[in-house]
Amino acid sequence: MLRLKKKYLSLLFVPLVLVFSGCGEDLFETDEETHATPAPYADTAAPIGTITINSGASPNITNSTSVTLNISATDYTGVSQMCVSDSTTCTTWEAYAISKSWTLPTGDGLKTVNVWFKDTLGNATASASPHSGTITLDTTAPTDGTLTATASAGSITLTWPVFLDTGSGIKNYTLVYNIGGSAPADCAAGTAVANLTADTTFSGGTYTFVHSAGLTSGTTTYYRLCATDWAGNTSAGSTDQAIPRQ
Repeated sequence: MLRLKKKYLSLLFVPLVLVFSGCGEDLFETDEETHATPAPYADTAAPIGTITINSGASPNITNSTSVTLNISATDYTGVSQMCVSDSTTCTTWEAYAISKSWTLPTGDGLKTVNVWFKDTLGNATASASPHSGTITLDTTAPTDGTLTATASAGSITLTWPVFLDTGSGIKNYTLVYNIGGSAPADCAAGTAVANLTADTTFSGGTYTFVHSAGLTSGTTTYYRLCATDWAGNTSAGSTDQAIPRQ
């Protein structure tokens, strides 16, 4: 039988001692050391969000108190509730939703709708710092000016001052007419004058339009002129008539 001499046994013993002693413990790693458990995240922040009214369309104007609120919020642990109010005070919490039908307070002018959010841990928007959306309510039609029709050979010249609108402002005018009979009942009746905007001139606060197409000499032509504001309200209209000459 072969045997190692004593002096060689000592050489084998040294590395074995290093491996299994404290001197060799850094040569190996455990799963716990390579995949340490992360510390838990402490969520103490309220959700962050926004609110717009009727999608924030431009111009942000409406002629109806019935609107749609567009709501968005994010949070680390999830958004669970919201509180919507026309005032600066939150009164009723409800389930979070990205859209909500809403009725604005009556009365023309700028309207503000506030919203607060709450996450699943109860972190809520500060009561004094709600997220806000605004829209202008305009339910009042423009005030009609005076339409004047002046006949000439083969045409009628129509003039009118700027109609007034204290809400959203005048967007456009509509001119309709009847040949014979009476003035159109409203600006959705009668025959609309083509190219009114393109062929109308404005000078010194007065609009001028010369109407010639489709007229009948010697027959009274009746007109109605209406103004529509940016909120979509249309005035009752101003009327006049004239008889074009040959």
